[in-house]
Amino acid sequence: MNAKFLYLFIKFYMVVDLLRRKLILCLVILIGAFFLISININSIIDEKVLSQGGEKLFIKALPFSITNNGEFAAYANGGGTGSADDPWIIQNLDINASGEAAVGILIENTRDHFIIRNCTIYEMDFQYDGVKLLNVSNGCFTNNTIYNTVSGSQTGIYLDKSNHNNISFNNLHDLYYALKIENSSFNQFTHNSMYNHKTGIYMSMNSKNNTINHNTINLSKELVNQGILINTCDFNLINHNTISKFNQGISVQFSYYNNFSQNVIHENSLYGIFLHTSEKNDLCFNNTIYNCGDGIWSGGNETLIQNNNIFNNTKNGIYMPGYSQQLMDNMINNNSEEGVFIPGQNNSLQGNQIFNNQFNGINITGNKNNISYNNLTSNNLFGVFVSGDFNYFYRNFILENYDGTVSTQIGDTGINNNWIQNVLSYELDSDGDSITDYLEIFAYGTDPILTDTDNDGLNDNLELIYQTNPLDSDSDDDGYLDGIEIGRGTNPLNPLDNPLMRDIITIVLIATITSIIALLVIINVLFRKKVKKLEKQMIEFDKKKASSGGKARESSKLKNKDIKV
Repeated sequence: MNAKFLYLFIKFYMVVDLLRRKLILCLVILIGAFFLISININSIIDEKVLSQGGEKLFIKALPFSITNNGEFAAYANGGGTGSADDPWIIQNLDINASGEAAVGILIENTRDHFIIRNCTIYEMDFQYDGVKLLNVSNGCFTNNTIYNTVSGSQTGIYLDKSNHNNISFNNLHDLYYALKIENSSFNQFTHNSMYNHKTGIYMSMNSKNNTINHNTINLSKELVNQGILINTCDFNLINHNTISKFNQGISVQFSYYNNFSQNVIHENSLYGIFLHTSEKNDLCFNNTIYNCGDGIWSGGNETLIQNNNIFNNTKNGIYMPGYSQQLMDNMINNNSEEGVFIPGQNNSLQGNQIFNNQFNGINITGNKNNISYNNLTSNNLFGVFVSGDFNYFYRNFILENYDGTVSTQIGDTGINNNWIQNVLSYELDSDGDSITDYLEIFAYGTDPILTDTDNDGLNDNLELIYQTNPLDSDSDDDGYLDGIEIGRGTNPLNPLDNPLMRDIITIVLIATITSIIALLVIINVLFRKKVKKLEKQMIEFDKKKASSGGKARESSKLKNKDIKV
């Protein structure tokens, strides 16, 4: 009995021991599996940390690098195959790069499609970047945070020789460069928040056709700094960005054909936009620039500056030392020095509204500039002051500057400057046609020094009364001058009513009347002939009748005589 019990006990112990061994084996397998899953993120993984809401799983990891397409699978903790429809996904990493002497995430020499999202990368060592893409295409870096509280020359995201990537909705702060772009083209940088850097975005080394839009870039921590710095780069689009609290909001050097539009640029101490030795750049479509030093400093050539709102700057609204530039349809007001200061030459200003500036509306020290159709009012000094030579001023509205008198609207100390049809007073009527120069130029487009602008025989005022076109000598295009039509009593607005038509009608009427008269004369002649013929016939008839009656009486007498015999 005891032997049997002992046998059963040993049997039971062996079963329990076997189960224990299997349980240990299962635990080892589970731990190994966990280790293998974790190593896909990085060979060095510390722990998993759940966010407070439990919605995101952040995985603490050390810096890592991917050097070819084949290495993505080891790090793609969100799956993927690398195709456009199924990109590799790397997500939810918490990378503390302090002391690692490495880039937070380095990707190079890849063409697979991938997304890096919801990662935090911070405390990179001196001269190491948060993210670096080297010779990479088809990458998307979105909803990430990169920062560094330790001083150094770190870059948040660095693209080198990389094309067709998308960098969007990232939070980048306390870095030397938030974004650095070199030798890279056709990338998009959108909706990123960047603050407390030396330079928000630095683009250089022939980077082309990049789009930088809807980014917020502000608050520099360096003495010399820029919101966006572009050097030797062409054909880039920079729009809808908000840039503030730098020395220079946007700085462009040695670059061509870049477009800056609909940006809001404010509180930059030196320049809102600084164009230095750059050509054929296009600033248009409602950039708003205020509370800067100079609103725009444009030292380039053949640049178009159009439709900008530039106000409340501590120096000049626009400073133009370059040449062959166009300044069109801008609103420039309430700047602490000149509205527009032009040391350059061969520039064109047209259709600008320049008012309420503390110095002159326009100050020109350069030569051969063309200033036309601008509205310059209520500036504290002259509307226009020129000390340069051979400048041309045509049809500008220069009123109520300084003390409002005609003599203080313009100041000219230069040589051979040409002033034509500029309006210096609301009431002035230079040609005496009862229309003020102001209305002639800005309302009707007529010549304020000619009574009859279109030389049609009607002065401009009579043209307005008769509602004819004072700029068209033949308003109804019937071949007759308006003045001739009025003089001849025809309607100068009706092409069917003109002297020729009336002459034709008169001729036809005369011809008709003449024909009728001639017909009546002919009828009268014929009638008279007929009457005469009838009269002649009547006379002949009467004669015959009379002759016939005489013979009858003679015959009767003879008969009576015979009877008597």
